Amino acid sequence: MFLITLFVFAIIVGAGLSLLASDFPDGLEWSYAERPDQPHFESVISNEDPRVAAVDNLQSKYSLLPDYSGRTSKFGQLAVEEADLSAGWTSFAGVVGSAVTMGLIWIAAWFLRKRRLSKA
Repeated sequence: MFLITLFVFAIIVGAGLSLLASDFPDGLEWSYAERPDQPHFESVISNEDPRVAAVDNLQSKYSLLPDYSGRTSKFGQLAVEEADLSAGWTSFAGVVGSAVTMGLIWIAAWFLRKRRLSKA
């Protein structure tokens, strides 16, 4: 019963609170974002390293939910058009993220418990 309650709570939090997330960039994104209103602004972070560009390209092609939205391009192709930024995709991404996090915590707890029991 406890796990079912936890699962329902995760769905409510993932689907409901994800709609309250801000559309504005967070502090890290803001620190390196281009700023047209400040032409002399120089970003501290740059993506000139080919490894960073390769990872960015990989993420653009294979991200399941880019920017918490639905893919508009085929899997394995770069997105050319705008993503579907509906509230449904945001809630779906929140629920999937909550489920994956709960699953990882459960697996880690299972391994730790198994390890603890084997030492006893």
